[in-house]
Amino acid sequence: MTAKKTSRILGESQPARELRARIEAAAATETVVLLHGPVGSGRELAARVIHESGPRAGKPLVVVPCAALTAQLAESELFGHEKGAFTGATAAHVGLIERANGGTVLFAEIGELPLPVQAKLLRFLEERAIQAIGSAELRPVDVRVIASTRDDLSSLVRAGAFREDLYFRLRVLAIDVPPLAARGTDVLVLAEHFLKELAAELGKPTPSLAPDARDALLGHTWAGNARELRNCLRGALVFASEGTVEAKHLDLTRAEASDVKPARGTLKAAVSRTVRETETRIIAETLARCGGNRTQAAKELGLSRRGLQLKMKRYKIK
Repeated sequence: MTAKKTSRILGESQPARELRARIEAAAATETVVLLHGPVGSGRELAARVIHESGPRAGKPLVVVPCAALTAQLAESELFGHEKGAFTGATAAHVGLIERANGGTVLFAEIGELPLPVQAKLLRFLEERAIQAIGSAELRPVDVRVIASTRDDLSSLVRAGAFREDLYFRLRVLAIDVPPLAARGTDVLVLAEHFLKELAAELGKPTPSLAPDARDALLGHTWAGNARELRNCLRGALVFASEGTVEAKHLDLTRAEASDVKPARGTLKAAVSRTVRETETRIIAETLARCGGNRTQAAKELGLSRRGLQLKMKRYKIK
Protein backbone atom coordinates (compact mmCIF):
# COMPACT_ATOMS: atom_id res chain seq x y z
CA MET A 1 0.00 0.00 0.00
CA THR A 2 2.85 2.36 0.81
CA ALA A 3 4.36 2.14 -2.67
CA LYS A 4 0.96 2.86 -4.26
CA LYS A 5 0.49 5.99 -2.16
CA THR A 6 4.03 7.28 -2.72
CA SER A 7 3.43 7.08 -6.47
CA ARG A 8 1.53 10.34 -5.95
CA ILE A 9 4.98 11.95 -5.57
CA LEU A 10 5.62 12.25 -9.29
CA GLY A 11 8.96 12.35 -11.09
CA GLU A 12 12.02 10.21 -11.72
CA SER A 13 14.75 12.69 -10.78
CA GLN A 14 17.13 11.74 -8.00
CA PRO A 15 15.52 14.25 -5.57
CA ALA A 16 12.06 12.81 -6.31
CA ARG A 17 13.25 9.22 -5.77
CA GLU A 18 14.95 10.18 -2.52
CA LEU A 19 11.81 11.97 -1.33
CA ARG A 20 9.65 8.90 -2.03
CA ALA A 21 12.12 6.68 -0.16
CA ARG A 22 12.15 8.94 2.90
CA ILE A 23 8.35 9.20 2.89
CA GLU A 24 8.04 5.40 2.76
CA ALA A 25 10.44 5.09 5.70
CA ALA A 26 8.53 7.74 7.67
CA ALA A 27 5.15 6.15 6.95
CA ALA A 28 6.30 2.88 8.50
CA THR A 29 6.83 4.56 11.90
CA GLU A 30 4.88 6.71 14.35
CA THR A 31 7.80 9.14 14.70
CA VAL A 32 7.29 12.90 14.60
CA VAL A 33 8.14 14.20 11.10
CA LEU A 34 9.38 17.66 10.15
CA LEU A 35 8.91 18.56 6.47
CA HIS A 36 11.01 21.44 5.18
CA GLY A 37 10.73 23.02 1.75
CA PRO A 38 9.83 26.20 -0.13
CA VAL A 39 6.29 27.44 -0.70
CA GLY A 40 4.43 25.43 -3.34
CA SER A 41 6.86 22.49 -3.30
CA GLY A 42 4.29 19.94 -2.09
CA ARG A 43 4.87 19.69 1.66
CA GLU A 44 1.18 19.10 2.42
CA LEU A 45 0.99 16.40 -0.27
CA ALA A 46 4.00 14.70 1.35
CA ALA A 47 2.27 14.87 4.74
CA ARG A 48 -0.93 13.38 3.30
CA VAL A 49 0.99 10.53 1.66
CA ILE A 50 2.75 9.75 4.97
CA HIS A 51 -0.63 9.70 6.74
CA GLU A 52 -2.40 7.64 4.08
CA SER A 53 0.47 5.15 3.81
CA GLY A 54 0.64 4.40 7.52
CA PRO A 55 -1.49 2.55 10.07
CA ARG A 56 -3.65 5.67 10.66
CA ALA A 57 -4.93 5.75 7.08
CA GLY A 58 -8.68 6.27 7.06
CA LYS A 59 -8.54 8.21 10.31
CA PRO A 60 -8.68 12.05 10.43
CA LEU A 61 -5.87 14.23 9.12
CA VAL A 62 -6.35 17.66 10.68
CA VAL A 63 -4.31 20.59 9.34
CA VAL A 64 -3.44 23.34 11.81
CA PRO A 65 -2.73 26.60 9.89
CA CYS A 66 -0.16 28.03 12.33
CA ALA A 67 0.31 31.23 10.29
CA ALA A 68 -3.37 32.07 10.77
CA LEU A 69 -3.37 31.63 14.56
CA THR A 70 -3.04 34.75 16.68
CA ALA A 71 -1.49 34.54 20.14
CA GLN A 72 -4.93 35.25 21.62
CA LEU A 73 -6.76 32.49 19.75
CA ALA A 74 -4.06 29.85 19.25
CA GLU A 75 -4.42 28.09 22.61
CA SER A 76 -8.19 27.79 22.28
CA GLU A 77 -7.97 26.60 18.66
CA LEU A 78 -5.34 23.98 19.46
CA PHE A 79 -6.48 22.69 22.86
CA GLY A 80 -10.13 23.77 23.09
CA HIS A 81 -11.98 25.51 25.90
CA GLU A 82 -14.82 24.87 28.32
CA LYS A 83 -18.06 26.80 28.39
CA GLY A 84 -17.60 30.02 30.36
CA ALA A 85 -13.80 29.76 30.31
CA PHE A 86 -13.60 33.37 29.13
CA THR A 87 -15.85 36.16 27.90
CA GLY A 88 -17.63 34.95 24.79
CA ALA A 89 -17.13 31.24 25.49
CA THR A 90 -20.82 30.42 25.33
CA ALA A 91 -20.22 26.75 24.56
CA ALA A 92 -17.48 24.16 24.93
CA HIS A 93 -15.06 24.01 21.99
CA VAL A 94 -13.07 20.94 20.89
CA GLY A 95 -9.56 21.91 19.79
CA LEU A 96 -7.89 20.90 16.53
CA ILE A 97 -5.54 18.44 18.21
CA GLU A 98 -8.39 16.52 19.85
CA ARG A 99 -10.34 16.48 16.58
CA ALA A 100 -7.45 14.48 15.08
CA ASN A 101 -7.69 11.81 17.81
CA GLY A 102 -6.74 8.44 16.32
CA GLY A 103 -5.30 10.10 13.22
CA THR A 104 -2.68 12.68 12.33
CA VAL A 105 -2.30 16.37 13.05
CA LEU A 106 -0.27 18.50 10.63
CA PHE A 107 1.14 21.76 11.99
CA ALA A 108 1.50 23.73 8.73
CA GLU A 109 4.13 26.51 8.88
CA ILE A 110 5.10 25.58 12.44
CA GLY A 111 7.63 28.42 12.44
CA GLU A 112 4.73 30.89 12.56
CA LEU A 113 3.28 29.49 15.79
CA PRO A 114 3.22 32.23 18.46
CA LEU A 115 5.96 31.81 21.09
CA PRO A 116 3.59 31.65 24.11
CA VAL A 117 1.84 28.62 22.56
CA GLN A 118 5.06 26.81 21.67
CA ALA A 119 5.62 25.86 25.33
CA LYS A 120 2.14 24.35 25.53
CA LEU A 121 2.70 22.42 22.31
CA LEU A 122 5.98 21.06 23.70
CA ARG A 123 4.13 19.89 26.81
CA PHE A 124 1.57 18.11 24.63
CA LEU A 125 4.32 16.38 22.63
CA GLU A 126 5.91 15.13 25.84
CA GLU A 127 2.73 14.10 27.69
CA ARG A 128 0.38 13.33 24.77
CA ALA A 129 -2.44 14.94 26.70
CA ILE A 130 -4.24 18.26 26.42
CA GLN A 131 -5.78 20.62 28.94
CA ALA A 132 -8.58 22.76 27.57
CA ILE A 133 -8.83 26.34 28.75
CA GLY A 134 -11.02 26.45 31.86
CA SER A 135 -10.55 22.75 32.61
CA ALA A 136 -8.48 21.11 35.34
CA GLU A 137 -8.53 17.78 33.48
CA LEU A 138 -5.72 16.40 31.32
CA ARG A 139 -7.26 14.44 28.45
CA PRO A 140 -5.07 11.91 26.60
CA VAL A 141 -5.03 12.33 22.81
CA ASP A 142 -3.62 9.69 20.46
CA VAL A 143 -2.32 11.42 17.33
CA ARG A 144 0.61 11.24 15.02
CA VAL A 145 2.37 14.61 14.64
CA ILE A 146 3.74 16.04 11.40
CA ALA A 147 5.03 19.60 11.11
CA SER A 148 5.93 21.55 7.98
CA THR A 149 7.86 24.75 7.48
CA ARG A 150 9.35 26.93 4.78
CA ASP A 151 11.58 28.58 7.40
CA ASP A 152 15.01 27.55 8.64
CA LEU A 153 13.93 26.75 12.19
CA SER A 154 17.52 26.71 13.46
CA SER A 155 17.82 30.35 12.35
CA LEU A 156 14.57 31.17 14.14
CA VAL A 157 15.96 29.51 17.26
CA ARG A 158 19.10 31.68 17.11
CA ALA A 159 16.90 34.75 16.63
CA GLY A 160 14.84 33.85 19.70
CA ALA A 161 11.66 33.38 17.64
CA PHE A 162 11.38 29.60 18.12
CA ARG A 163 11.98 27.43 21.18
CA GLU A 164 15.10 25.31 20.93
CA ASP A 165 13.60 22.45 22.95
CA LEU A 166 10.56 22.34 20.66
CA TYR A 167 12.81 22.42 17.59
CA PHE A 168 14.76 19.36 18.75
CA ARG A 169 11.52 17.61 19.69
CA LEU A 170 10.16 18.13 16.16
CA ARG A 171 13.21 17.30 14.06
CA VAL A 172 13.40 13.63 15.03
CA LEU A 173 12.79 12.66 11.41
CA ALA A 174 13.46 15.57 9.05
CA ILE A 175 12.56 15.40 5.36
CA ASP A 176 13.50 18.03 2.79
CA VAL A 177 10.93 18.55 0.02
CA PRO A 178 13.02 19.77 -2.94
CA PRO A 179 12.16 22.83 -5.04
CA LEU A 180 10.98 22.20 -8.58
CA ALA A 181 14.14 23.87 -9.94
CA ALA A 182 16.21 21.01 -8.48
CA ARG A 183 14.15 18.28 -10.16
CA GLY A 184 15.17 18.63 -13.83
CA THR A 185 12.77 17.05 -16.31
CA ASP A 186 10.26 16.25 -13.56
CA VAL A 187 8.69 19.58 -14.50
CA LEU A 188 7.43 17.94 -17.70
CA VAL A 189 6.01 14.95 -15.80
CA LEU A 190 4.18 17.30 -13.46
CA ALA A 191 3.03 19.51 -16.33
CA GLU A 192 1.42 16.59 -18.14
CA HIS A 193 -0.22 15.42 -14.92
CA PHE A 194 -1.60 18.90 -14.18
CA LEU A 195 -2.82 19.34 -17.76
CA LYS A 196 -4.79 16.11 -17.50
CA GLU A 197 -6.36 17.17 -14.19
CA LEU A 198 -7.11 20.73 -15.29
CA ALA A 199 -8.53 19.67 -18.66
CA ALA A 200 -10.92 17.33 -16.84
CA GLU A 201 -12.00 20.19 -14.56
CA LEU A 202 -12.69 22.42 -17.56
CA GLY A 203 -14.38 19.66 -19.58
CA LYS A 204 -11.73 19.80 -22.31
CA PRO A 205 -9.65 17.08 -23.96
CA THR A 206 -6.13 16.84 -22.55
CA PRO A 207 -3.82 18.94 -24.74
CA SER A 208 -0.27 18.04 -25.71
CA LEU A 209 2.82 20.13 -25.02
CA ALA A 210 4.48 21.62 -28.10
CA PRO A 211 8.30 21.33 -28.27
CA ASP A 212 8.73 25.06 -27.63
CA ALA A 213 6.45 24.80 -24.58
CA ARG A 214 8.51 21.92 -23.21
CA ASP A 215 11.71 23.93 -23.66
CA ALA A 216 10.09 26.97 -22.01
CA LEU A 217 8.99 24.88 -19.03
CA LEU A 218 12.47 23.41 -18.65
CA GLY A 219 14.07 26.83 -18.91
CA HIS A 220 11.92 28.57 -16.30
CA THR A 221 13.16 29.01 -12.70
CA TRP A 222 9.83 28.16 -10.95
CA ALA A 223 10.30 30.25 -7.83
CA GLY A 224 6.71 29.30 -6.91
CA ASN A 225 7.40 25.60 -7.52
CA ALA A 226 4.61 23.13 -8.38
CA ARG A 227 1.92 25.62 -7.35
CA GLU A 228 3.23 28.18 -9.85
CA LEU A 229 3.41 25.48 -12.54
CA ARG A 230 -0.20 24.43 -11.99
CA ASN A 231 -1.46 28.01 -12.11
CA CYS A 232 0.59 28.70 -15.23
CA LEU A 233 -0.95 25.69 -17.00
CA ARG A 234 -4.46 26.63 -15.89
CA GLY A 235 -4.08 29.95 -17.72
CA ALA A 236 -2.49 28.27 -20.74
CA LEU A 237 -5.47 25.93 -21.14
CA VAL A 238 -7.77 28.91 -21.61
CA PHE A 239 -5.77 30.16 -24.59
CA ALA A 240 -4.76 26.82 -26.15
CA SER A 241 -7.69 26.23 -28.50
CA GLU A 242 -6.09 23.77 -30.91
CA GLY A 243 -5.37 20.95 -28.46
CA THR A 244 -1.72 21.94 -28.11
CA VAL A 245 -0.12 24.16 -25.48
CA GLU A 246 2.59 26.31 -27.02
CA ALA A 247 5.18 28.53 -25.35
CA LYS A 248 3.15 31.64 -26.16
CA HIS A 249 0.23 30.26 -24.13
CA LEU A 250 2.39 29.85 -21.01
CA ASP A 251 3.27 33.55 -20.80
CA LEU A 252 6.46 32.78 -18.89
CA THR A 253 8.18 35.96 -20.08
CA ARG A 254 5.79 38.00 -17.93
CA ALA A 255 6.25 35.57 -15.04
CA GLU A 256 10.04 36.01 -15.22
CA ALA A 257 9.63 39.78 -15.21
CA SER A 258 7.43 39.63 -12.11
CA ASP A 259 10.18 37.79 -10.24
CA VAL A 260 12.46 40.82 -10.31
CA LYS A 261 9.92 43.48 -9.35
CA PRO A 262 10.22 43.24 -5.53
CA ALA A 263 12.72 45.46 -3.75
CA ARG A 264 16.11 43.95 -3.09
CA GLY A 265 15.41 43.31 0.57
CA THR A 266 12.11 41.43 0.24
CA LEU A 267 11.76 37.71 0.91
CA LYS A 268 10.50 36.99 -2.60
CA ALA A 269 13.51 38.74 -4.14
CA ALA A 270 15.84 36.80 -1.85
CA VAL A 271 14.25 33.49 -2.85
CA SER A 272 14.50 34.37 -6.56
CA ARG A 273 18.15 35.33 -6.17
CA THR A 274 18.88 32.12 -4.31
CA VAL A 275 17.30 29.99 -7.04
CA ARG A 276 19.20 31.83 -9.78
CA GLU A 277 22.52 31.65 -7.93
CA THR A 278 22.09 27.94 -7.18
CA GLU A 279 21.13 27.05 -10.75
CA THR A 280 24.01 29.13 -12.15
CA ARG A 281 26.54 27.40 -9.91
CA ILE A 282 25.24 23.88 -10.66
CA ILE A 283 25.14 24.47 -14.44
CA ALA A 284 28.61 26.03 -14.50
CA GLU A 285 30.10 23.19 -12.43
CA THR A 286 28.46 20.54 -14.62
CA LEU A 287 29.67 22.18 -17.82
CA ALA A 288 33.19 22.37 -16.42
CA ARG A 289 33.08 18.70 -15.41
CA CYS A 290 31.87 17.78 -18.91
CA GLY A 291 34.61 19.82 -20.57
CA GLY A 292 32.07 22.23 -22.06
CA ASN A 293 30.12 19.46 -23.81
CA ARG A 294 26.57 20.81 -23.70
CA THR A 295 24.90 17.58 -24.77
CA GLN A 296 26.57 15.61 -21.99
CA ALA A 297 25.96 18.37 -19.43
CA ALA A 298 22.27 18.59 -20.39
CA LYS A 299 21.93 14.83 -19.90
CA GLU A 300 23.50 14.99 -16.42
CA LEU A 301 21.27 17.91 -15.46
CA GLY A 302 18.11 16.20 -16.70
CA LEU A 303 17.53 18.90 -19.32
CA SER A 304 17.13 18.95 -23.07
CA ARG A 305 20.02 20.57 -24.93
CA ARG A 306 17.69 23.43 -25.83
CA GLY A 307 16.59 23.78 -22.20
CA LEU A 308 20.23 24.03 -21.13
CA GLN A 309 20.93 26.66 -23.80
CA LEU A 310 17.99 28.75 -22.57
CA LYS A 311 19.27 28.65 -18.99
CA MET A 312 22.81 29.49 -20.10
CA LYS A 313 21.50 32.48 -22.02
CA ARG A 314 19.35 33.67 -19.10
CA TYR A 315 22.18 33.37 -16.57
CA LYS A 316 24.88 34.58 -18.99
CA ILE A 317 26.92 31.39 -18.63
CA LYS A 318 29.63 30.98 -21.27
